[in-house]
Amino acid sequence: MSQTGSFTTLPAAIPPPPISIAFQSATYLLDQNTLLSEFTCDNTHTDCKVNFNLESSFGTGYTPSDYFCELDFDLDLESGEEYKCNPNTVIFPRGHDYHLRFRIIHTPEVGLFTERSILLHAPALTDSLPVSSGSSGASET
Repeated sequence: MSQTGSFTTLPAAIPPPPISIAFQSATYLLDQNTLLSEFTCDNTHTDCKVNFNLESSFGTGYTPSDYFCELDFDLDLESGEEYKCNPNTVIFPRGHDYHLRFRIIHTPEVGLFTERSILLHAPALTDSLPVSSGSSGASET
């Protein structure tokens, strides 16, 4: 509002796009249907690796530089991939369920965001399969 009492109408902010998750290699899930909200790691692999990509969310009418991504992998340690729309592969320790949260946030107005949550099951391996060492939830480049 100016000192004369007139109002300036600002253009309405475009809400962030709906979140579209794509899976890249290496991803070891039983079903990679991106419409699902619950996923299970493939027990034929010793590691539970998932390589998420949110870049396909930015279709027509959205400029990726106007938004940033915030990812919560539900890990005790940060992986270094939490603020990337195309993070590197994340290794999830087996024997746990993970409640993952993905957000796309409008940069000028951080109160505008879209969010999607998924559940990831990373069951412990049976004794018939070897368990790889060094899987501490770190990201892989």
